Amino acid sequence: MIRCAVEVSIRKVKLKTVEALLGHIVQTLPLVGEGLCKPLRTDYIKALRSALEHQPHVEHITKEEWNGVAVFCVEGIKLLEDQTGPVNGHVSNGDLGNSTPDASRISRSGSHSRVKNGQVPAHAEHRQDIEELVLCLCMLTRVTNAPILDQAQIILTTMFSFVRSISITRLANQDAFKTINQVLARISLELTEVVENAVRGLVPLVKRCWSAKEPALRDEMLLTLIIISPKAVAMIMRGSEDSFRHEVDLLLDALTGSYSRKLEREQLQVDDISFRCRDQAMAECWPLGTRAFQLRTGRPRSESQWTWPFLIAQYASALDASRASISLAHRDRAEIGTSKKLRILDTLEDFIAKTSSSHLATKICALQIICFYVQQRSLSEDTVRSLVEKLLQQASEEHSSVSSWALTGLAR
Repeated sequence: MIRCAVEVSIRKVKLKTVEALLGHIVQTLPLVGEGLCKPLRTDYIKALRSALEHQPHVEHITKEEWNGVAVFCVEGIKLLEDQTGPVNGHVSNGDLGNSTPDASRISRSGSHSRVKNGQVPAHAEHRQDIEELVLCLCMLTRVTNAPILDQAQIILTTMFSFVRSISITRLANQDAFKTINQVLARISLELTEVVENAVRGLVPLVKRCWSAKEPALRDEMLLTLIIISPKAVAMIMRGSEDSFRHEVDLLLDALTGSYSRKLEREQLQVDDISFRCRDQAMAECWPLGTRAFQLRTGRPRSESQWTWPFLIAQYASALDASRASISLAHRDRAEIGTSKKLRILDTLEDFIAKTSSSHLATKICALQIICFYVQQRSLSEDTVRSLVEKLLQQASEEHSSVSSWALTGLAR
């Protein structure tokens, strides 16, 4: 009954009534030593979600009330995951670091539970309630005045654990990544240590979930990579972050592979960009542009196609710069007279090689990434000579997209 009443009246009731409702739910559902009250749990959680859907109410609740509801959602998710047991593939993890769930558990968590005698199994009910609580956290963190700093770490830890514990095909993953993005966007300049730990966990997490072919989820993960890119690039450039660089390498393989498998019409089109000379300062102020070209205005559907190769190029150029720095340091420490040289594989070399692929989408993918790559990093004379030679070869191709992107790669 309470859920129906909330759904019907939430836009009409006063803030005082909403505060009383939130307090009632938060104080009534938890039972000491027993988790959440089972007879009331599902209806009360849905009522909480309905109350939070009306954002003006969330914007006006006090900091103490916001924190209370956020902690209730986090603790509720943990309690329900503990009660669900191994069926949902939960991975116990107290921090934001890496953790990979067992593959057999993941498959079980993604399968549809069978209904026996008209009843939904307990673990399926728990999963539905957990996903409702994840959505509640998403709506709590969405408001611009949310006091996120106090609860940022526990919210991120809970979202990481949730995403690791369920099938990558679950739609709730989108709400989890949206929550992560909203939190990171607010704390990126405040809680640098929390952000750094989150970046270490997010790179393998995005790689794991990238195989889910849900456009909305992929857009959220692209936004995640944009938000963390300044911190991630700084971490890549550190000499002590070998394991993190390896994770980024694996992520780039996943991003490049999936983008090269897209149909040509689903990739970034030459018609989507315009050429305009900009100095470095203007290029940095233009979010969807470089010094040589930019995304045409009025093309929101092309923003994802732009972001995809742009991010690949950004992370790849950082990896190559880091490898070059490591190689130079090794040479400096090498003993005099040693003839053996350390060769660090250059990611750009792989993209240059792929421009000769017989697969059209792979060739265009490589050319587009090169177009963004050369705008982000200074190249050696030998690399420029090799790249120009290869791009001039591709510029003579009969296919218009291939020749156009090859010529775009020469624009710097």
